[in-house]
Amino acid sequence: MSFILDNLTATIIGTVALLIILTMQHQVRESSTERTAVYMAKNQSLELGNWMQRDLSNFGAGINPGQPVFDGTEKNAAGLTKTFSFRRRADSTAASPVIQISYELAQKDSVKLNGNYVKLYQVIRKVDGVKTGSSPALLTDFVIELLDATGATTYAASAAAYLRVRFAMALPFARDRFFIRQTHWATTLPLNTV
Repeated sequence: MSFILDNLTATIIGTVALLIILTMQHQVRESSTERTAVYMAKNQSLELGNWMQRDLSNFGAGINPGQPVFDGTEKNAAGLTKTFSFRRRADSTAASPVIQISYELAQKDSVKLNGNYVKLYQVIRKVDGVKTGSSPALLTDFVIELLDATGATTYAASAAAYLRVRFAMALPFARDRFFIRQTHWATTLPLNTV
């Protein structure tokens, strides 16, 4: 009888130990998956932020006074920047052609974040109307604003002193248990209009 009880006790202890090990392994796998997703989103956010900052830091560069620099912006119903278009010289020489760079926001999908469905967007970059690049279709927020010298939003290019850009990007494969569900990027750039 004691032999049966000893075997039964050993089986129960072994099963509990196995369940503890499996639970720990599952948690480590979830943590690793979250770290990978966050790393991917941060990397994609920085890449998008870098090329936008490179473009927008040349806003109006080389354009003669009196020539149009800012072609306008349009917001969608959610208040996100739907289109943003500006002009600059192709390079630093005065003989280079004036090019138009535009960003267009396109809705692609939706994802559930914090219990709510959120629309996912993609920014499409065009030079003189030709698509030259795009962001991942994971943006949940995208706003480009002209700011005056006091930092207030303005719609007149002549009154603008700064350009503020912000966006948020959802993780490529988020789960409800993830602590971080999206990354945010923002910058304010002084305008170079001469």
